[in-house]
Amino acid sequence: MPVSALAGRPSAVVRRLEPRVHRDVLAITMVPSDALVRRFIADLRRRGLPRVSTEARDRPGVVRPRSSEPRHR
Repeated sequence: MPVSALAGRPSAVVRRLEPRVHRDVLAITMVPSDALVRRFIADLRRRGLPRVSTEARDRPGVVRPRSSEPRHR
């Protein structure tokens, strides 16, 4: 008899959330020379979160989702 640490299948149906849930990510750094924060922000950008396109665009560490994505609260 097979043994597993995983529980049996759920008795409910798992579905995607509709409408999809979108979250804003805002990273503000007090010290732009902080290596850990720079690596975190670089990872966010690498995964597809672009820099904000407002007057804050010149501040290091400010990232937001694309404006073309619908926002749901």
